[in-house]
Amino acid sequence: VRTAYPTQTFHHHHCDVTSWTDQLSLFKFAVANSPTGGIEGVVAAAGVVDMDNSFDSPRRNGSKTENNEPEEPRLKVLEVNLTGVAYTVHLAMFYLPRNGTGRDRHILLVSSIAGIAPLPGQTEYTASKHGVMGLFRALRGTSWTRGVRVNCVNPYFVDTPLLPASGIALLAGAPKAELGDVVDAGTRLMADEGIRGRALVVGPKMRVVEGEDGVTRLVAEAPTNPEGEGERVQAVWEVYAEDFERVESFVWRYVGMMNVMKSLAGWVGVVRDLWGIYVLGKKAR
Repeated sequence: VRTAYPTQTFHHHHCDVTSWTDQLSLFKFAVANSPTGGIEGVVAAAGVVDMDNSFDSPRRNGSKTENNEPEEPRLKVLEVNLTGVAYTVHLAMFYLPRNGTGRDRHILLVSSIAGIAPLPGQTEYTASKHGVMGLFRALRGTSWTRGVRVNCVNPYFVDTPLLPASGIALLAGAPKAELGDVVDAGTRLMADEGIRGRALVVGPKMRVVEGEDGVTRLVAEAPTNPEGEGERVQAVWEVYAEDFERVESFVWRYVGMMNVMKSLAGWVGVVRDLWGIYVLGKKAR
């Protein structure tokens, strides 16, 4: 990376995301080496999968006990994908509000299509990514009180080493999401300070065809129209769960209430000052 971008500054700091002390050390290292002396953006992207599906298929202990008890489950996926992300978010909520005025404060959560839909055969992974979406859904209604914006990206199956053999077999011949589209979506959420509380799904490129009957259709096959007239290709879609609107309504009501309270406080101050001038002032004379 340093060779490709010689004019930029990059740092490497080893971190076990399941360790609180490691993550704390990472954040302190980032602040110490930041040109601005602070952190403006945090990407919580830790993620692993259960390659052998051990959670759904408990093993016998193998010990020489008569009870033949099951092994203690290895919950590494939950520890990395959820506990690790929770540590990251907690630290981000500590350090980001310490930025000076006029600087961005952003958390980008990386969930998955498994965060909004079940992924059979990956129970622990699905649970962990639903947990990440739970963090997002809660934080989007509260983080603004500390000046922090939160967004989330949910990639579909991407052809990376993270995709297990079972997933590759399941998707044989089917389109997959492209890593470049995931990067583009995440970059947009990071760079645009006006985007707050939004979640994006990044999937395979689909043709969006406006039919003559007024119905919009998604087609995965290659375009049949040589000129592409009336068609567009799209890979990024917005997620909008039913609770999002309720949270936004609550936020707007809360902001409105705070504005009213501030306005009333201002009038109370005026009345108090006038009382002091005209009533208490006369008594003093």
